[in-house]
Amino acid sequence: MSSIPARIVAWQVLVGVVGAAAWSLAGLESGAAALCGGLASALLSLRFALRVFSRSAEAPPRELAAAFYRAEAFKLVMAAMLFMVAARYFGHVFVPLVTTYMATLVVYWVALLWTFDVSAVDRERLQDHGKRKSERL
Repeated sequence: MSSIPARIVAWQVLVGVVGAAAWSLAGLESGAAALCGGLASALLSLRFALRVFSRSAEAPPRELAAAFYRAEAFKLVMAAMLFMVAARYFGHVFVPLVTTYMATLVVYWVALLWTFDVSAVDRERLQDHGKRKSERL
């Protein structure tokens, strides 16, 4: 599982399962609601990744952007629909569902760290610093 989208989905599943385990301490229904929230997020992310990243890298930028926007719009509409269904069945334990769903969204922010090359930034900063220093001399 080396691709970043696959890692994101895997980590979202893990966060969902850990959230469900933690919320199950408050009751089995709370754990089930939390699991539904975490898995909903992971499944929506998986569908998004399959739709967007199945396109060829050589595809025209307009086609790639259109696939991205269609997949994101679908994801938002489906999330709203899933929350409406979940509210019907887990309305009395809605907080575990929402908090676990939100916890899975944190994975996107952590994924930025997986893709950010700090060494490249440091090299650039050092090169700029060296240029400025030699210009002063």
